[in-house]
Amino acid sequence: MSARPAPALVRPALVGAWLLVAVAGTYARMLRSHEVPPPNQAHLDRIPAAASAWIGTDVRFDPRIYQVLSADTTLMRLYRAPETGSELWLFVAYFRGQRTGAQIHSPKNCLPGGGWNIVSSEEVRMPLGDRQLAANRFLIARGREQQVVYYWFMTRAGVIRNEYVLKLDLVRNALLRRPTDAAFVRLSSPVVAGDLAETDRQMVRFVALLSPGLLEALPFPAREAF
Repeated sequence: MSARPAPALVRPALVGAWLLVAVAGTYARMLRSHEVPPPNQAHLDRIPAAASAWIGTDVRFDPRIYQVLSADTTLMRLYRAPETGSELWLFVAYFRGQRTGAQIHSPKNCLPGGGWNIVSSEEVRMPLGDRQLAANRFLIARGREQQVVYYWFMTRAGVIRNEYVLKLDLVRNALLRRPTDAAFVRLSSPVVAGDLAETDRQMVRFVALLSPGLLEALPFPAREAF
C-alpha cells in the first residue's frame, strides 16, 4: 500500500488553495459591485491616419483574438513611410471598465504565446504631450526576425508602466468608486537595417508626431500616474 500524506502537510496546502479561491472571488465581486461608468470614453477614430511622411492602413485581427482581448474598442494600424520603406505598427485597446474577464493582457504573456522571445527589456522615456513619460521597451526575436516594442498603460491616474501598479490602480479606483477604464498602447517596428539605435530614434520621433492625436482620442491625462 502507498503511504498516505501526513495530515499536517496536506492541511496548509488545502488552506492556501481555499484562500486563493476566496481572494479571487472577493476580487471579482468587488469589480462588479464597484464599477462606475466613465464620464467620457475613448474615440480611437481621432488618432490620425497620417503623421508627416507616415501613411496608416487599418488592419483587423482574427475574430477569435478580439474575443480573447475583450476590449470595448481597438485600433490596429500599420504606418508606412513610402520614401524610406519603414514600417511601424500601432495597437491601442480601450477597456470601458476592467471587470473580470475584460482586463488588459500583458505583452509579457502574449508575445511568447505568439512565438516571440523577449531578448531584453528596459524602461524608456516617451514624448507624450509636453512631457517625457516612462514606457517599456522590449527587443523581441522570432527566428532571424527582430522587432522593437514600446508599450505603456493609461488610466484616469495617468501613464503606468508596470503591470502590478496597474492592478493596484484598478483596485484603488474600484474601492474609491472611480471609473476603472484603461487603455493599452503598443508601438512596434522591425529593426531598421540591423540598427537598433536608429529604430529607437524613429519610434520616438513617431510618438512625438502622433502624441497630440493619441491624447485627444484617449480620456486620460499625460502625466506619471504615481
